[in-house]
Amino acid sequence: MAKFTNTLRFHVVLGERRTTVSMDKILSDFLTLHFGKAPGSPEAHTAIRAWAQRELDGSNDPGRIAVSQWLAGQALVLLARPELVEAWMDLA
Repeated sequence: MAKFTNTLRFHVVLGERRTTVSMDKILSDFLTLHFGKAPGSPEAHTAIRAWAQRELDGSNDPGRIAVSQWLAGQALVLLARPELVEAWMDLA
């Protein structure tokens, strides 16, 4: 019997080390739809893992901690309406 989970895991590389990041299923479904894939499909998992790896590589911070939380924030910025992102940036 399949175990239901609200969290998905993705394997990525951070600097020289491999690590696993977790992402809420709802957030991963929204990312999947953003990438034009069917939620729950193997293509969806591949698309999110590739996106997460690109984000990590682009930030060039091999010592990053709380990687799952950081990626969740990156996903929200990607998915949010531009005016919300701008308002949020003004708060920082």
